[in-house]
Amino acid sequence: MTIDDLPTSEYNVYLSLRQSIGFFPSWRDGLIQLLKRLARDRVPKRKLGFNPQSVAAWWRLYRSLACGVKQQPEEYLSNWFRISQLPSRIYVHTLQNSPDDTERRAANWPAYREGQRLVTFAPETDLGPNMPTVNSQSFAVNDILDRSLAIPDAELHQLHLSLVRLLGLSLDRRIREARLGSYQLANGRLCWFFVKPENDDTLKAHFEGAQGAREWRGLTGFATIASQTDRSSSVRRYWHFAVQAHAKLRPHVLFHITSHVLFSDDGKIPWSDKKRMHRARRRQCKSWYNDTWRDRLLAAVSFLSEEKSTLDIPVASGESIIMECRPMAFESQVAFSVISKKAIEESRAYDEGLENDGEEEQDSSEPGQMTGPDGPEDET
Repeated sequence: MTIDDLPTSEYNVYLSLRQSIGFFPSWRDGLIQLLKRLARDRVPKRKLGFNPQSVAAWWRLYRSLACGVKQQPEEYLSNWFRISQLPSRIYVHTLQNSPDDTERRAANWPAYREGQRLVTFAPETDLGPNMPTVNSQSFAVNDILDRSLAIPDAELHQLHLSLVRLLGLSLDRRIREARLGSYQLANGRLCWFFVKPENDDTLKAHFEGAQGAREWRGLTGFATIASQTDRSSSVRRYWHFAVQAHAKLRPHVLFHITSHVLFSDDGKIPWSDKKRMHRARRRQCKSWYNDTWRDRLLAAVSFLSEEKSTLDIPVASGESIIMECRPMAFESQVAFSVISKKAIEESRAYDEGLENDGEEEQDSSEPGQMTGPDGPEDET
């Protein structure tokens, strides 16, 4: 049951697998619903010896506070990808004129415009004759990171923002060149989704798994859905794994890559209906556990780098950003025994029946496999 206004995005991950009865803002209404539910399910009543003490004793026997926790170190992979090489300088070019297509004219390299200024990693010699400049300033990237430039704090802060923005634009450009599609999220930012191959329903990518072995995951797939207009027929709903990158300078210089899942009818063009997308995501992705999200992200980065250990991102003549394709790992001093998927599936079976809206589906998320719904992390 829910007893306060805590948003569902803050719930423990396993609680997302449960149906809940709302006791907020009204305990009275929640209790009425609970009693009706217990009566409908014919839950046996225990009239004698039922009190707070007996409930507390039952809970202590059922599960201790330390259940599942082991006093041993354990390594976890993150979704932080370290940048091992940066360009040497940032350039701020003041242009003689600033036409609307400034970024397009500078399209050979990542850049963005601020009024009459063009901010880029590329020197003036890389801009070409179509971009005449009045003057150019350059700043060493290491000096920006070390905060060792003898300039006002406001200007140094702006250079930090420029570095973050250029890093993000550079990776986005590199991803776009890999022929991924773009999709605008609810917050206005873009994510990049994998497109179904022409002659296959699943885009398959190999990667180095968490234990070092070569594995593979699908980055696109489909579910077979019973038609809502003709129950004797079915249609395919395609899903697309998608990524979104954010550059960070602290505590390390890195790309923070988050995951999304989009849907389409043809394997190419995502739906425009955000509510429909949200419903499909909840259904498709409800059995994607942490290892599923982790492996798909590793597969996505491996696909972009063509299974190399680093991703080279050219940003100017002779200048590149180098991103490590193995995410940063962190060590916990304690380990936790995750509840088995089988146990979760069995305990969720009843809730599944309650949530079912009449849509029947069969999912083919990986070639040669027929599985249950396979699907997202979060927050489109």
